[in-house]
Amino acid sequence: MADITKWTEQQVKRLSELANEGLTNIEIAPMLSKEFGKEFSWPSVRSKRARLGLPPSEKNMRVKQTSDHSIKVNEHHNPDGTISQAEFEVKMAFYQKRSKTPKDILLYKGYDPQEWEISQVTTNEWTTTTADIQKWNQQLKFVVKPKMQSNSKDIVAAIKKGIKPIKVEPIKTGIRNLVINLTDIHMGIVDYEYMKPAQDEIIEIINKGYKTISFNIIGDLVHNDSMVNPFTTKGTLVDEVDMVKAVEDLKQYIEPMVHEALRHSKEVRVYYVPGNHDLSISYMFMQYLQAILKGNEIEFDCSLAHRKAYMLDNVLIGIAHGDLARKNLPMLLATEFPHLWGIAKTREYFVGHFHSEKKEVTVPVQDKDGVTVRQLSTLKKSDYYEVKNGYTTSRKKLQIFEFNNDELKVTYDV
Repeated sequence: MADITKWTEQQVKRLSELANEGLTNIEIAPMLSKEFGKEFSWPSVRSKRARLGLPPSEKNMRVKQTSDHSIKVNEHHNPDGTISQAEFEVKMAFYQKRSKTPKDILLYKGYDPQEWEISQVTTNEWTTTTADIQKWNQQLKFVVKPKMQSNSKDIVAAIKKGIKPIKVEPIKTGIRNLVINLTDIHMGIVDYEYMKPAQDEIIEIINKGYKTISFNIIGDLVHNDSMVNPFTTKGTLVDEVDMVKAVEDLKQYIEPMVHEALRHSKEVRVYYVPGNHDLSISYMFMQYLQAILKGNEIEFDCSLAHRKAYMLDNVLIGIAHGDLARKNLPMLLATEFPHLWGIAKTREYFVGHFHSEKKEVTVPVQDKDGVTVRQLSTLKKSDYYEVKNGYTTSRKKLQIFEFNNDELKVTYDV
């Protein structure tokens, strides 16, 4: 072993050169041994390097040989499928690289980079001094999650694969605009047979013919956000329903209405905002709906934005599910869509969530600079939560709104 107290001037110079190049102590030791014909251990290199004030090895990471079982790891499996490495003190450097990629870290801890990805990383660094030798330490904490959870593009592509779009030809149009709000359907609690009478009435209204027919799909299309477990988007336990049937019933309910709208209007639009029950399932359903109707003159907005707005001639329409920022919706409409706000003659906001009807005029002079916020009801049957809490007295209905160029003219109760 080299005597660390007897470094020659030439050896010190060579050590300085290698340290300044960023090489680690473990890399430098065999190089010096080969060049000078005597053994240099990496601890002796580390000590001399520290005394000379040279750049620390491994970017301040302490390098020490240990076996894997000396690394403390506490794994916590989270409900969403992620795994938290609550304590991961790196006592062993990865000798072959000075920089560590996420792939290096995953492989080091036994995770397949093809199946897992790092979603969160935090690091801590500190120094300790023993016998006048400064040592650098680093702690790395990270959270991993299955790649398939975040690969929504692949899931959407799989849903769309093999779908043959349906082309619908128009047969009758009109001069007014129709707004059909589909909110809080909670398919699974209800089924297609229960909703069919409402579908028939809506189609009868559509068949009158319109300039533009706009579908506002305002969240909670299905009751659960899992095909196998009775949980909402936020993980709330709710009624267990047949989700496979619920999705099929949703297709039977919505698709025919959109087909009829294409036959009886010059323009069809579909706007979607997520609810608090079914963000993932409803988003995937909207991707399916968009794919099946590709090739028709239809405008889709299927993004996950929680608030949206658009113009029907001179009428500004805002939509939100109603579970978030409810009291601020009129001001948010003005600040988030200032151009639309400025050109509108009438401003309407449609929300759901509470399963009951309520009209709130936020500014007294409604036809000048106000917003009418319309709390929409639902046809949904009362679920266990509503029965338990006595939320069963609201009238079950849907409302369809007919506008001319400037204002609301007709409201249909379905």
